[in-house]
Amino acid sequence: PSAEQTVWRLLDLLGEGRAQEAVLYCRQLLKSGESAQGIWTIFLWIVTSLVSVASAVHEGTTSIQSIMQATDVKFGAARALLPLARACRMEQLQELLLRVTDADISLKTGAWKSGADSEEELTALLDRCLLSFSAHKRS
Repeated sequence: PSAEQTVWRLLDLLGEGRAQEAVLYCRQLLKSGESAQGIWTIFLWIVTSLVSVASAVHEGTTSIQSIMQATDVKFGAARALLPLARACRMEQLQELLLRVTDADISLKTGAWKSGADSEEELTALLDRCLLSFSAHKRS
């Protein structure tokens, strides 16, 4: 799939709270030649967009149009992430953001390896972060 198709499919899966399917989808992408680093970059963009949309929702912004204006998140991403943003409590969002931020810092400082020769480490980290999405829906 193209990079754009990858983004939208992953957005849809995570936005619907289907984290296990997102992991399987990323595994398929890896088998087809996509790099773990490329998927990680897409994942970071999704998390950033989720934080923006969820923050707007938490502040009382309800329409997609208003969310787009408040956050600069594009229509497709806002629409895909809105159900998850509405279901996610701020404490859960903060936990998710902390987990992903810690992981990204660890990658950038060398605590986790992310080069072409260490795709397995980054894949495991990506799996863990993707699966944390399923724990962030309101009970």
